[in-house]
Formats: sequence, C-alpha cells, structure tokens
Amino acid sequence: MLKCLAAIVLGVLVGGCGFTFAGDHATGALLHRVEVAAELGANSNAATPIDLGFVYDAESAAALPTTSEDWFGSRPSLINELGHDVDVVSLEVVPGVVISRVGLPERHRKAVKVVSYVAYAASRSQRSEDLTKRACVRIRLAAEGPRYDACQ
Repeated sequence: MLKCLAAIVLGVLVGGCGFTFAGDHATGALLHRVEVAAELGANSNAATPIDLGFVYDAESAAALPTTSEDWFGSRPSLINELGHDVDVVSLEVVPGVVISRVGLPERHRKAVKVVSYVAYAASRSQRSEDLTKRACVRIRLAAEGPRYDACQ
C-alpha cells in the first residue's frame, strides 16, 4: 500500500513538471531582454526610430504589417485599432549609443508575437523582424541596415 501511494505521489510530482503557464516558452514570448547598439554611421548618421510591438492576441498579430514603412506609416491608427491587444515600446537611437537593457512592458511574457520595426531612411522596404522565440536579442544598427544577434 505504501509503495502504491509513493508511486502515485511521484507520478503527480513528475507529471506537474510539464505544466505550462501563460508567458512561458510554450504559450508566450521567450523574449526577456533587448539590447540596442547603434554604430557610428548607422542610418546615414541620423537617429533611427525603433518600435517593438508586443501583441497579445493571434488575430491582432495577423494584422501587423510586414514592413517598417507600413508600420510607421499607419502606426497611430494601428495602435488605436488594436487597443489593449498591443503594447509598443518606441525608441529613437542616435549613432554611437548603446542601450544595455530596453524597458519591456510588464506583460511582455504573455505576448503571442513580438515584432521589431526599424526605420532606415535609405530603405523603405525594411522587413519587420519576429522576436517572439528569441530569449535575448541585440539589435545592431549598422550603416548597411539593422542586424539581429543573440546577446553576448
């Protein structure tokens, strides 16, 4: 009897290891840290707008634009339309600046999609970058455009 009870307790404890909560790797964004490094000469030595969009609803995520031009061109109306289903972190980074930790929304781990939009003056068709499954990303602003690397 004691062996059966021990086996049941062990089964419950081990079985609980697979339980997932909102905001963990199975149900939400992995992203917990964003760094930004703007090299000298980035974006023709101009300040570079960056928006990080944290979306909490799959239908809203599907409505996001795929290019920075479309995002920045319709940002106010998109944010208004998506309402509580989106949080946006907006930055404007000048060349030579390093941001070691960008402040993320309180509920960022619950996002179903995290997208980065970077507006380079010379590139109207800059594609968005999906950051949802990255734990820590460094956005490197270089003369030729943005790069997304793992944090070091």
